[in-house]
Formats: sequence, C-alpha cells, structure tokens
Amino acid sequence: MELFTVIVNETPDEDRLEALKAMFYSVNKIHATEGERVANDQLFQIAKKLASGLFLYLRASYELFNANDFRRGETANTRDWLGKIGKKLGHDVIGLLDQDDMALIGHELLKERLYADKSGIVENDAHMTPLGIKFCQNIEEYRIESADERRGSQ
Repeated sequence: MELFTVIVNETPDEDRLEALKAMFYSVNKIHATEGERVANDQLFQIAKKLASGLFLYLRASYELFNANDFRRGETANTRDWLGKIGKKLGHDVIGLLDQDDMALIGHELLKERLYADKSGIVENDAHMTPLGIKFCQNIEEYRIESADERRGSQ
C-alpha cells in the first residue's frame, strides 16, 4: 500500500519509481530473513525521501564503483569529484551536484567530506558508504530479476 500511495500522490519519474519498486521488492522477497526485511524496509523509507536528482547522482557513483573508476585511499578535491560525477551525468552544474552530494551524505549513502571546509572526498568505494552500495545493489538486483521475469513470460 505504501508504494501505491507514493505513486498516486507524487507521480515519481522513471528513475525514482524504479528505485522505489526495487526497495519494495526487496522488502517482500519470499526467501528474505526477518533481518533482511527490516533492513530493506529501512532502505525503502530512505528511498521515499529522495528526490530524482539524488537517484541519478547515486547511480553515477555506483557506476564508478562498479567500473573501479576511483582511486583507492586517495583524497580528491570536492570540485574535481563533482566534476567527475557531472561528466557522467552530462552536466556540470557544480552547485546542484554539491547539494545532491550533501543530501546523500545526510542520508548516509555517501561518505562524509573531509576537512573543516568540506573540500576533500575520500574516493574509496567511489565515495559511497556500505549503505549506499547496498541501496544500489538492491536496485541492480531488481533490474536483473525483473528483466529475467520479462524474458520468461515471453
């Protein structure tokens, strides 16, 4: 019912809708343990709070993570990192990327910035927290399983 309410009341765009469905799917998996269901429900609650741009930023980080396109143990200048994300997203509006980065940090999906002026980012795991990685893995798993279901029903 929660997913339906969000869909009806907010009319989410395609990326946000997919993430919401992925988290809902994860909560309701047949073979999930009680602990997995609780954790996935918490991820669903986070997904409901995220705006569309945040999903795009997180997906770009996850693509860098999967491609191993980050420097382990290295610190990047925040503007350089945001430029890398912007290039992946196809825009270089650093102010918007900066806001998205801070919002995702607030949800603990990205790691805290370094230094008092927040000018540094540790590139380990493409700036993602384990929670952010799990969030994206749920979406990826949903994509794979729903694609398999579509192929199986044809």
